[in-house]
Amino acid sequence: MRVEYDSKQKALWAYMRATPRPCFTPKLLEEVDSFYNQLADLKHIHYLVGASDVPGVYNLGGDLELFVKYIEQADKEKLRHYAYDCVQCSFNSADQLKHGVTTIALVQGSALGGGFEAALACNVVVAEESAMMGFPEILFNLFPGMGAFSFLGRRIPMSQVEKMILSGQQYTAAEMFEMGAIDVLAKDGEGERAVREYIESHSAQRNTRIAIQKSRDRVNPITMDELRDIVDIWVDLAMEVDEESLRVMHRLVRAQNRKLSTERLVANKAMA
Repeated sequence: MRVEYDSKQKALWAYMRATPRPCFTPKLLEEVDSFYNQLADLKHIHYLVGASDVPGVYNLGGDLELFVKYIEQADKEKLRHYAYDCVQCSFNSADQLKHGVTTIALVQGSALGGGFEAALACNVVVAEESAMMGFPEILFNLFPGMGAFSFLGRRIPMSQVEKMILSGQQYTAAEMFEMGAIDVLAKDGEGERAVREYIESHSAQRNTRIAIQKSRDRVNPITMDELRDIVDIWVDLAMEVDEESLRVMHRLVRAQNRKLSTERLVANKAMA
């Protein structure tokens, strides 16, 4: 993670750049957890913005390579531990209002599976027009078990959530905005400016806005028990996936690696 502080807006910007793929690797989860633990002790922070340092990708979600490893080893508890770490980070993001901090996701590029869930865990979601969001887990006979029902289900009707999950389809930011799943739609290249404008507007009514956010969360509270109970259902299902589903996961990991290698090559040539 790379962190920058904007003292004027009292905003902390955190940029993710996991390797070898921009997904929630154990290392990234460890850094995010440590970051939130330190954040509780910091003063003068009113906004936390989660963004990405990887061009074209916000986050690709769960570490599929790790999923396959634990499933093939029949190591249910390690898979559960990884998933619990994921929802702990999402819960921390959703729970920062207790410290008076509004969390904002800036989605530029692809936010898939757990990447989309992580964005939805924030109090506010800003996305650029070319951003793509969705839950591909049905392609390998799983479902998004680390916050999709909890976070998206509090933004749009549950019938729409289930339709999205079962379709495996990727949606444009404009479609997500029309549904009410995201809060701010920005033109490509103007996402950071849109976040700063949102913060400026929010700051002018900050106490009232936070009171409204807290009231909304009281009506529809997010609890760790809820998140972990759904993880337990997901883990049970994951341990039962068939060989064909595992092969699909392997292919997706290879495809992600090829895509990122090509993008890095193009970027390096452009800088040469």
